[in-house]
Amino acid sequence: MIKIEIDDKIKTEIENLHWDWFNSRANTKFEKSSQTYKDFILKKLNTTWDKIESLIKGDIKTIDAFKNQFGKINKDNDYSKMMLAFGYDNFCNSKKKWNAYELCKKLGITVCPYCNREYIFAVGNTKEKKTRPEIDHFYPKSDYPYLSCSLYNFIPSCHNCNHGKRDFEEDILYPYAEEFGKDIVFRAKYTQNDSPRNSSYLDISNMHIFFKNRKCDVLETGKCLHIKQVKAKHSIETFNLEHIYNKFKEDIIEQLDNTRQKMKEEAKPNK
Repeated sequence: MIKIEIDDKIKTEIENLHWDWFNSRANTKFEKSSQTYKDFILKKLNTTWDKIESLIKGDIKTIDAFKNQFGKINKDNDYSKMMLAFGYDNFCNSKKKWNAYELCKKLGITVCPYCNREYIFAVGNTKEKKTRPEIDHFYPKSDYPYLSCSLYNFIPSCHNCNHGKRDFEEDILYPYAEEFGKDIVFRAKYTQNDSPRNSSYLDISNMHIFFKNRKCDVLETGKCLHIKQVKAKHSIETFNLEHIYNKFKEDIIEQLDNTRQKMKEEAKPNK
């Protein structure tokens, strides 16, 4: 997993754009009702509009505070109203100047932060949307509809990771603040080719790629204090990363074969 890095200027810009869009839309009334989205949200969550602003554009600490306070929402009659009031579907499909497509363009993320292998370019413009990353909700909107439009609950991702994660809630790494980095790296096991003809080459046809945690530098009474190691383990399992990365063996073998062939050609004596 890789960290999502955002320039401070871009960060401020997207937060303001997102809140302006949400705040303006909140004055919309429910169909056949005099109640606005804003009125419904304030009554349902029993909070202030300033706190809603912090929820919409605040960091993970703010999101966690709301999640811990309100917990999961039962899918009763108010669930669909809450989803409508917070407006995630509108955010995804809006043709106005701010929407999910424009967010992905502003963030400029080109590789899925969960698997670090799939390209997730945003191509086109607001009116002619060609393609964009899918948006995963770090905390699933199916359980927490009041987090469905929180800016930093959005994780641009590839299709496989978004749908593979589903509503999984194990404690995984949070891409806006955490990554594997040098602490969590993958290794490869392979065998030496026994053929005398190719004895100088490694046989990687049976290679296995696996993750190996770096030893913890901080110990207390024999227990590792690095929560990151636990989160990384859950992330690897959630996105099936070992299995996926092992699929790249074919690419590695092909590249190695091409290199070997090139070396043979270069080793031939000049006529």
